[in-house]
Amino acid sequence: MISLKNKVKLVSLLSVLITLSSYAVVGSADISEDSKSIGYGAYRNRKDIVLVIIPSSVESIHKNAFVNCPNIVSISFDDEDDWYITQDESNWRNKSMGTHIDVSDPSSNVSAFRSGKYFFYKSQK
Repeated sequence: MISLKNKVKLVSLLSVLITLSSYAVVGSADISEDSKSIGYGAYRNRKDIVLVIIPSSVESIHKNAFVNCPNIVSISFDDEDDWYITQDESNWRNKSMGTHIDVSDPSSNVSAFRSGKYFFYKSQK
């Protein structure tokens, strides 16, 4: 039997695939499996990116990493650890005082990343 959490992921993935069917070419952000951070403007202005998968090794994402990437329809995380957002760079660098976010829905992650105004970080356990 499929758990409710996996059903939600499956429905989300199917909606992304249906959306992607309108694209002739599917591009993705090539993020190394051993990357600890995604830097400022790393994928800025990339019109070719449609899918983004954040590897579990990534612990922080600088603001503007995916700004002005209008064709992104899905940003998913290999892990769903506790992620936080903040607009304050010192909060980001110190991994403190951010707002907890739910990263389980790949399509809803897109707007936060596209805005370019947030720093993202994974909590330290």
